[in-house]
Amino acid sequence: MSSSSLKQRISSAFRDVGHDRPLPASVLSHLAALSASLRQSPTQLADAWEAHSLNKNVEALDDASLGGYRNALAKNAGVDAKAAATASTAASVDKKNLENVAVISGTGLGKRRPGGSSVTPSPMAKRANNAVVAASTATPAAGAAVN
Repeated sequence: MSSSSLKQRISSAFRDVGHDRPLPASVLSHLAALSASLRQSPTQLADAWEAHSLNKNVEALDDASLGGYRNALAKNAGVDAKAAATASTAASVDKKNLENVAVISGTGLGKRRPGGSSVTPSPMAKRANNAVVAASTATPAAGAAVN
């Protein structure tokens, strides 16, 4: 099935459920990718949009509301939302510019290393600890007798 045929069916299904505004091309590309990756028909996508828009009080499906709708679709399909977002984004990339695309994965957070306290001490605890350290490292006064 051609991509343009799928996009036309998606547009038609969304109009059938009352989405009167035309869907932007970028949103249609994402919806076509979601349809393929989540194995949902255009009618199922439109029905899920209707439910999502009523539950979340969203007027129109556009670039701003696509993320929440995509997460709701993934949740209903039993798929990880991150996997749905990756599939949607990867499939909507312009095919002519595929060689210029860099795929970055991961959260960007490094692994935490064990050791040390994971709780920051209170200011009072810091003062008490500093006082103990200062007392243990203090040298005797110049005139004091050393045993």
